[in-house]
Amino acid sequence: METIKQEEQRQAELLKQYMEKHFKPPKIKQLIETFSFSELRKLIGEMDIEFFALAYFPKYFDRAFGQFHQELFSELRHM
Repeated sequence: METIKQEEQRQAELLKQYMEKHFKPPKIKQLIETFSFSELRKLIGEMDIEFFALAYFPKYFDRAFGQFHQELFSELRHM
């Protein structure tokens, strides 16, 4: 069973991964200085449905997404 500390570490690593996916290092630095951890999660969650699923519903999304899911996320981005 995951401890709170492990979950916090997982969330921090996940946020870092998706911030690096969407922003360049100078922008990441600016965002970190401007927003709280919670606000950053909300920001990235609004931008990326994959991050949203992994960050807010880890119990249900505990494996890598398949090709079908990637295609679905791509379609949803364009809606």
